[in-house]
Amino acid sequence: PLDGIPLGRRLFDVGPFPQMGMGTTIKATTPGSGPSMRMVVDLSDLDRSVNNITLGESGQAFSPYYRDQLDAWSSGRSFPMLFSDAAVEKGAVHKLVIEPAR
Repeated sequence: PLDGIPLGRRLFDVGPFPQMGMGTTIKATTPGSGPSMRMVVDLSDLDRSVNNITLGESGQAFSPYYRDQLDAWSSGRSFPMLFSDAAVEKGAVHKLVIEPAR
């Protein structure tokens, strides 16, 4: 509904982006739809698993994270999924410590 007005279209519409695949392939795509996330899980070593989502982490159009994964998605690049404590510690950008009130 919001793409019916010019401002809504500029805020929320992205693409189109050329994609390989069709309705009967692993990467099922059609001119109007496609997969919303990509994930490869290595069950022998979970820390080698990767994923990507189409736009970004946020559903808020004004957030810097609304479209921050779009370039990676359209180029086929994925991001590591960290499972083990060691991998999470190594890959952490920030650490939040919450302590109970005294």
